[in-house]
Amino acid sequence: MTDLPPLTIGVCTYKRPWYAMLTLSQLISQVRYDGPKKFHIADGGSPQEDIDYYKFICRDFETTVDVTTNLADMVNSCAHYGGELWLCVLDDFTPRVPFDVTPDARLLLAHPEIGSVRMGRLAFHGNGDGNSEEVGDLINCEGLHWWRLRKEETHNLDMCTMGFHMYHRRFWDAYGDIPPCLPTEPGNGELNGRGRFLAKPGPTIALPMRFGEDCGDWKEPIWHLGTWRTDEYKAYAGSRL
Repeated sequence: MTDLPPLTIGVCTYKRPWYAMLTLSQLISQVRYDGPKKFHIADGGSPQEDIDYYKFICRDFETTVDVTTNLADMVNSCAHYGGELWLCVLDDFTPRVPFDVTPDARLLLAHPEIGSVRMGRLAFHGNGDGNSEEVGDLINCEGLHWWRLRKEETHNLDMCTMGFHMYHRRFWDAYGDIPPCLPTEPGNGELNGRGRFLAKPGPTIALPMRFGEDCGDWKEPIWHLGTWRTDEYKAYAGSRL
């Protein structure tokens, strides 16, 4: 038996099956969690055969699927289908080494002032942002450490982005859904997400010290592999890459 709530692992994808299949496989093989796990596919309208294969990859886990039209609503879908805790992963943020997210879950359960753990590092964290002496303070939870960011003291807007994050329900309770973006403008979904985070007070974001620039082995757990754009995004952005 475990005292940990179920963790929903949500993957946002659209017409990039090579990224989604790799990321789903790596999430299954590389990401450890000591509680029960289930999967959620938030898709933007991929062919049904792709969705069926995503479900086949996750066949050993309870898996839900939701088809929507834009990146903001894909991220919202992960929150809607998640329980108390969920991961939200874009399809090209691929785990590259084994790592355990159980400590991050325990941090969120123990610290109500934190609503999200960002797995990717920030270039400025721990060093100030040019407008304040520090952007966060170092906290301990069961022998491990995180930077607890202070959003009210930083002008750097990149602390709340999309990519690879663990959320507690309190984050969505405080900030609500991300306003939708046009299907061809996923970047505006990210802007809408950070805008609603910065617009009012609420739980903050933490960064793990056990990997990234604060780890002596310098083992980033996540690789951002994506360079290939869909036809729709190419038509808007003007480049395949």
